[in-house]
Amino acid sequence: MLQLRPLVGGLLCGLGLLPTLALAGVDDAALIDANSCSIDLWHTRIDGGGYQNYVSPTCRPGGNYQFTAVFGNEHEEGESEQVYGLEAKMLFTSLEAHGYGLGLVVGSEYLTETSRWETQYALVPLTLGFADERALVHFNLGWERERSAETRNALTWGLGSEVGIVGPLVAIANVFGNDRSSSESSIEVGPRLALLDEKVLIDALFERELGGENTRAYTLALTYAF
Repeated sequence: MLQLRPLVGGLLCGLGLLPTLALAGVDDAALIDANSCSIDLWHTRIDGGGYQNYVSPTCRPGGNYQFTAVFGNEHEEGESEQVYGLEAKMLFTSLEAHGYGLGLVVGSEYLTETSRWETQYALVPLTLGFADERALVHFNLGWERERSAETRNALTWGLGSEVGIVGPLVAIANVFGNDRSSSESSIEVGPRLALLDEKVLIDALFERELGGENTRAYTLALTYAF
């Protein structure tokens, strides 16, 4: 089964380039293997200056839930700040057992710039599989509270897809946003290599803000599962 990297979407946030929901652009209704862990590493370059480095371990002790931590460093115009995040995901139904996946994700983000837990969020991911799960479609609907935003509470949404092209090559396309009047939606596209029975994932992603300043970013990401 193809698996969406859970923590790569929404990388233009944090530095004020896009509204937060830093820990997920589009999430899937799936968990890593039971009694296992994975680690995500990614680097993002933003047009006009600025870059971000993140490391994110995820562990599933068993059962139908997993936990994720995020440690990030963001740079813009000679200034930097650290971002920390905690996230929990629970799966109610699995794609393999029921033909669709349905879950719940909750999390929070801490910014050193404001020295507080700046954002809290919850979302419901739904995943559907097609063509023997060579193609996956993900729907997200959720809520976000951002303490520094003029409109603190917002409805969040996302639509994502993963399509196996040939061999280990997968095409990724995501679009996501929220209902704040000051916010613009974003699109994220790119290829993925799924290697070693999908224990190693390599993504090369392009993200663009749809409207506003049309901010663009480029991300190289690696996931290793163990």
